[in-house]
Amino acid sequence: MTRPLLRNHTLFHSRDLDEARERVAAVFCPHRLETLGARSLFDACHHHLPGERLSLNYIEYGARTLIAPGELGNFYLLQIPLDGGAEISNGSTTYLSTPDRAAILNPHLPTRMTWEEGTRQVLVQISRRAMQDHLAAQLGGPSDRPLTFDGPLDIATGPGAALRRLVMWLVAETDAGQPPIGPGLMARQIEGTLLSGCWRHSTTIRRSLPAAAPRRVPATCGWPKASSRRIWISRSRWRTWRRSRASRRAGCSWPFANTGAPRPWASGARRGWPGSMPTCLPPHPEPASPRSRCAGASPISGALPRSIGRAMVFRRATP
Repeated sequence: MTRPLLRNHTLFHSRDLDEARERVAAVFCPHRLETLGARSLFDACHHHLPGERLSLNYIEYGARTLIAPGELGNFYLLQIPLDGGAEISNGSTTYLSTPDRAAILNPHLPTRMTWEEGTRQVLVQISRRAMQDHLAAQLGGPSDRPLTFDGPLDIATGPGAALRRLVMWLVAETDAGQPPIGPGLMARQIEGTLLSGCWRHSTTIRRSLPAAAPRRVPATCGWPKASSRRIWISRSRWRTWRRSRASRRAGCSWPFANTGAPRPWASGARRGWPGSMPTCLPPHPEPASPRSRCAGASPISGALPRSIGRAMVFRRATP
């Protein structure tokens, strides 16, 4: 006989159909439970490990069983068959769940299942509110409709196989005496990983979320404001512009005095500053001595510009 999983967390083990219905309903929801095959084969057990936002469950009924809970209400249910299989009807979708195809039951759609004889399953019960909140937190916006899963989940290959391995690892750690879910930061992170592994398989996840907001683009696409100019032009042009502005305020026209180049501070050229600025500025002639550095370019005789960092100041040369 196959050894049951989550064996240290046994909720009940009974051959009574009514007792099994009541004990399972106490964890999940009220439901219809009937045997479709030989009643003598009915041998139900339920092992249950509660967590903060989800719970791990192991259930087997032995006999062929009809289970009709209707709408689950406040939880999603991931079912991973270990042996046997089940015919699942969730809303208008009907499919067969096998050890290679898991089922995720939607809480807002009516459910009806038929478990085959000898079926054993690991079930992950996930809070509906936790699933919606986790989805909104990860994708940056609340959903205006419930998250819906459509059809079976392939757990033999790809991301579905990774999700199955994660669930079975949780079960194995629990059987080893170290339950990975429950209170604590690490347990919450593990539960969040499992939630992400589930909702990424939803075929309607894009329709369940509002359209993503467009990326915000700065309003100043041309010449930016004074507080942002430094990030729009190169360091050399920044220095040139600062020298020009300081000279203009002092009554000097350096370095455009003798070049005939358009002055960027003119009323008609300010708006298109980078385009109106000459690409190659004429070099400033080197003076013979520091005293006459600005003598030919500035009407302010003896004004000597000096750079301190990125700022430009003027000092009066001594006679």
